[in-house]
Amino acid sequence: MEHVRFFRSAPGGAAVAQPAINLDASFKAAAKAAGLGDNFDPYASDQAFLRAAFVFEDVGVTAFKGAAPLISNKTYLGAAAGVLAVAAYHAGLIRTTLYGMGIPAQNDANAISKARGSLDGVGTDDQGISVNSTSNIVPSDNNGIAFGRTPGHVLNIVYLNPGTVTSGGFPNGVNGTLNQSGGSASSGGTGSGATPSGGRAPVPVGPPAAGAAEAALVGGGREAGVVAAKSVDTLQGREVDNGDQPR
Repeated sequence: MEHVRFFRSAPGGAAVAQPAINLDASFKAAAKAAGLGDNFDPYASDQAFLRAAFVFEDVGVTAFKGAAPLISNKTYLGAAAGVLAVAAYHAGLIRTTLYGMGIPAQNDANAISKARGSLDGVGTDDQGISVNSTSNIVPSDNNGIAFGRTPGHVLNIVYLNPGTVTSGGFPNGVNGTLNQSGGSASSGGTGSGATPSGGRAPVPVGPPAAGAAEAALVGGGREAGVVAAKSVDTLQGREVDNGDQPR
């Protein structure tokens, strides 16, 4: 929640308006895309809430990693690095907890990972929580470096659409200058050498998407990377309160 407040206040008058959001429809669409059924409810249980958190927390890490080279302002870059670190802590905890829940949770998490990887079209920038029957808590490339995603690839996942589109789980798309997904053929994944995650094949759905885009920090197109990075963070703020506990 603190991240959302920070990114709403930091740009002052340059902050863009929050887009329209339908969280229930978004989570259902994301779960369906991963093959988890048609009526997923993230609030049904702690287990369901963790699956929902896994849908986007890893994407937040890759978004900030991919945004770093695009941020020239050192103040913003330092803030983005700090948020990335916290997102990575959260992602590692979510992965550890899901892995400890056993095979059903592991299979669901791997299916979510595979869906994300297929949506951005890169195929090597996402890993499940188990690879070759071994736990995989820290997804990284062969150099031990976290994967990054371009703003367009982040929006492919947020919109749940592998094509070049400007709307998805947000009924009217996101606000700000970076509002178009990259399409599966666009470049920018930094995950060469990754082991693709296992799991069920995703099922394309429409209208796609989940998450809340937060273009607040960079109104008018400045510091473009953070726009994409915040495509995930507002979702976390609206879904999670103090201590990352379900409301």
